[in-house]
Amino acid sequence: MKIAKKIKDVIFNNFGLKVLAAVFAILLWFMVVNITDPVQTRNFTVNVQVTNAEVLQDTGEYYTIPEGKTQITFQASAKRSIIEKLSPSDFTASADMNHLDRDKNRIPIDIAATRYSGSVTISTRTYYLPVNIGKQKTGKFVITPLSSGTPADGFAVSSLTAAPNIINVTGPTDIIDSINSVTATVDVDGMNSDASQDVVPVLLDNDGKQVDMTNVMSDVESVQVTASIMSVKTVGIDVKTSGELQSGYQLGDITVDPNEVQVMGSSDVLNALSTITIPPTVIDLSELTTDFTTTVDISSYLPSGVTLVNSSDSKVKITVNVLSKTEKQLDIPTKNITIQNLGKNLTASFDNDTIPVTISAFGSDLSELDSSTITGIVDASGLKAGNHTVNVTLNLSDEYTVTDTVTTGITIKKE
Repeated sequence: MKIAKKIKDVIFNNFGLKVLAAVFAILLWFMVVNITDPVQTRNFTVNVQVTNAEVLQDTGEYYTIPEGKTQITFQASAKRSIIEKLSPSDFTASADMNHLDRDKNRIPIDIAATRYSGSVTISTRTYYLPVNIGKQKTGKFVITPLSSGTPADGFAVSSLTAAPNIINVTGPTDIIDSINSVTATVDVDGMNSDASQDVVPVLLDNDGKQVDMTNVMSDVESVQVTASIMSVKTVGIDVKTSGELQSGYQLGDITVDPNEVQVMGSSDVLNALSTITIPPTVIDLSELTTDFTTTVDISSYLPSGVTLVNSSDSKVKITVNVLSKTEKQLDIPTKNITIQNLGKNLTASFDNDTIPVTISAFGSDLSELDSSTITGIVDASGLKAGNHTVNVTLNLSDEYTVTDTVTTGITIKKE
């Protein structure tokens, strides 16, 4: 009992002072703690993540964030011992698309600490992420396979295929409407056999510029483009004709532009090919009286398994030159005519100083034909003294023709 009484006396003796001392000690501890580890406030900048963005797909819409608005700066408070350990990676900032304010086109941002969350106080200010909302569209496009580079000498690309060859692209309506074509390019530089590559398709607008894919999605990430490589050979073009020209006309030159083309195919087929023949059914000479020009597609006359290296070479221009006769009247001086085989003791003279002659030619320029330069002969074999009409043989090149028999009068006398 005495012990209990002593304990009671110890506890309750000067009890008020003891309570006051305890309160003072607690206050002193708080003061010391706040002085040595005070609460501090700092700014942090983090990227804002949009969540539940897929809710816009149900309404056929898309969103974009204005440039420079993807980050948020906020204030966070904590004791110095804690806040000094924090970095932007210890916070998250998220904007839930379900809370989109369509009137102001903004989403409230929820900021949270991922470390020391119970000891960190974040500013109660409400931050917002501005967004642009627009309608989206899906377009379907054919993928056009292309090649770059130059195959090895003697080889060319015969065909290109892409698998898959269809791409579906979803994005802002104005961007989808600006797409003009989709290409996928395989590199064939130095190749001498078939080549295949996985390449990323490229979207091009009407100006041939690449479309910005920032807000665009496609169902095809890459396509396999295969280039078929074949041997190349240069061959000429041979034109056959049917029928004959009418009387008074002569066939001149037949020209082809281009007169040779490059073709490709397997080596065994090309070895047997020297020319591309245009059949006689294309040009009927019996119907022509003037020069004739036509354009022919030679692709239909290529052997099986052979194609043109350049498809633009399929059309060739054929020109048929038809020559018609022209005539010219000339007076040939008889002094240019030689009398041959005249009998002994006989002399001969021409009755006239000139001989009228009509000369014709096909397509030649008769204006340059000079009568003073034309010569000829008369054969006086067996002729006796007296007046005679004799034939004159003129010395003319093969391109000229005398239309009628040329005759002249001569007088033969005895010496």
